Amino acid sequence: MPYSYEIYTADGVIGYYTIPCDYLSKAHINVQVDGEDVDFEVTDTYQVTLTSVPALNSSVRVERLTPIDEAIVDYQDGSTLLADDLDASTLQNIYITQENADKAAGQLNENAFGDLDADNRKVVNLSNPENAQDAATKTYVDTRFTADKVAVDADKTAAQTARTGSENARDAAQSSASSASDDADATAADRVQTGFDRVATGEDAVSTNADAIATAADRVQTGLDRAATNADVVSTGEDATATAADRVQTGLDRTATETARDTAEGHASDAASALSSTQAARDATLAAFDNFDDRYLGDKAADPTVDNDGDALVAGSLYFNTSTGAMKVYTGTIWVAAYVSGTDFLAIANNLSDLNSPSTARANLGLQALAQLNQAGTSEIENDAVTLQKMEHGTSGDLLYYGASGEPLRLAKGTDGQGLKLSSGLPVWEDAGGGGGGWVPIQTQTVSSAVASVDFTSGIDGTYKAYAVVMSNVNVADGQNFLLRTSANSGASFDEGASDYQWAHLGYDAGGSTQNSGDNADTGGTISRFVGAATGERLNGILSLHDPSATGFTSAHYEIVSFNSFSGDLTVRVGGVTRLAAASVNAIRFLMSSGNIASGTFTLYGLAGT
Repeated sequence: MPYSYEIYTADGVIGYYTIPCDYLSKAHINVQVDGEDVDFEVTDTYQVTLTSVPALNSSVRVERLTPIDEAIVDYQDGSTLLADDLDASTLQNIYITQENADKAAGQLNENAFGDLDADNRKVVNLSNPENAQDAATKTYVDTRFTADKVAVDADKTAAQTARTGSENARDAAQSSASSASDDADATAADRVQTGFDRVATGEDAVSTNADAIATAADRVQTGLDRAATNADVVSTGEDATATAADRVQTGLDRTATETARDTAEGHASDAASALSSTQAARDATLAAFDNFDDRYLGDKAADPTVDNDGDALVAGSLYFNTSTGAMKVYTGTIWVAAYVSGTDFLAIANNLSDLNSPSTARANLGLQALAQLNQAGTSEIENDAVTLQKMEHGTSGDLLYYGASGEPLRLAKGTDGQGLKLSSGLPVWEDAGGGGGGWVPIQTQTVSSAVASVDFTSGIDGTYKAYAVVMSNVNVADGQNFLLRTSANSGASFDEGASDYQWAHLGYDAGGSTQNSGDNADTGGTISRFVGAATGERLNGILSLHDPSATGFTSAHYEIVSFNSFSGDLTVRVGGVTRLAAASVNAIRFLMSSGNIASGTFTLYGLAGT
């Protein structure tokens, strides 16, 4: 009984059939009708339903084809070995072994005499023989036998025709001799012998061998044999005219008979070639069986030490141990079980319900009562056992807090500028009120190597009415002016016309000198003049930008602390800049009247609630 397939005979009515074996995946089931794959669906664990009902008396084969080119389970270093994975890997080996055993059972076997035994089964799909020892099909033999029989019949007919001709010639000669003897006036006609002497037709033992069948033309002898007609003293009485037929030999169709013999010999040669081809095919089949016989050694009571030919064992050889009832495979050094029984293993479908003692299993795994809980309390979880990585992930910006009953809750993140407050003891987001709000960081730019300018081309978008830029530890080109410019196209270009800006500031240095200055038509707003860049000298300050999205003159005021490049004294400047065009400003630039900004930090803020 096969392990991995069943063959049914269709009744022309039903289209569903039983799957005769277990399997690892529906994809491993295959159905053929009369040797051709057909479409089907696995409609139950052990049932397939074909898309089309097979015709009456069709052969329906339902089989399992477990993949041999890839592993069902891919083990990884350090991974946990699960029963399901081990079972699946083991079952794959068992199923492949069973399928190989089924294939082996369907092969040609060698009988006790060393001959291949098809066990009363047909050998089908055999090609026509080409070589001397190839096996011959029924069609090939029938065709050759028919052709050879036709040729033999033709040879026989030709021989019979030759014999009839010879007999006719003999009768004519005898009639002529009788007429001559009737003449009483025989003078001295010397013993006329009309012969057709020793005419032998078809003496050549025509042999035709079509499958060792000998048909002989059987030494056809046409018997004008030694027919001697003796006119014996024929005399005309006139002038002693002697007529001698002088041993006329008629060999009617000796040549035809020889031709027939040659044709028969040709057919015999063809038959010998066919026999040679059949023998070659037989030898090839025996060689293939010997190769198989060296791999599957059959039933043995104990582990064999050599193969069935007495040769050394090769790795991968199989045999069935009749003492233990197990299939075994040779590893190259020892015999091991080719598969193991599933009696002592857990079934995947039972989900551990087939354990003898679940409580003992939990204890062996160290789970104890924890494995039976729907949820774990503080007594079951050790301190610091749950890491942040093990907590449920959420949305960026959301906050976790505890509700009135102590349950953990999630507060979705608020919007920019909102602040947290308590409402009935719980946190909520609230927009900043009219009384003002906090400064909200928008963007920071840190200069670590010299740049021509520091630009803010995003973030100034009307979200806030007031913006501020805090400048910290800015180091610039020595003795140059520090400028501000604006843009209404997100920095694609900055206004730098000769009269685009007005600026003014009050200044005072540590030496007691005033540093007041201004300009009513300039290419940029000057926010500090003659900035020093000696060792340790830095520029710090804040610039506030008022409602830049309004389509009016955008203004800014600033407070700057720097050092005077000429005197080296600390200088404080408070002033303002305005852009002399009605436009919505959405980008600003800081730069020097000449040279670069060497280093420093610039942070853009928006004032919440404005």
